[in-house]
Amino acid sequence: MLGRYKLLERVGEGGCGVVYVAEQTEPVRRRVALKVIKLGMDTKQVVARFERSARRWR
Repeated sequence: MLGRYKLLERVGEGGCGVVYVAEQTEPVRRRVALKVIKLGMDTKQVVARFERSARRWR
């Protein structure tokens, strides 16, 4: 468990983080792709790139 997400399967890894298939448990139950940023990669530049990437998939 990672917060309200149950990690089901690791599906990829990049320079900034790891992507999992996860099950969101609240407020609705659904499967999602969850990207976890690696330790030390939480700089303003990396977070901005992460947010731009997330907007493409909404």
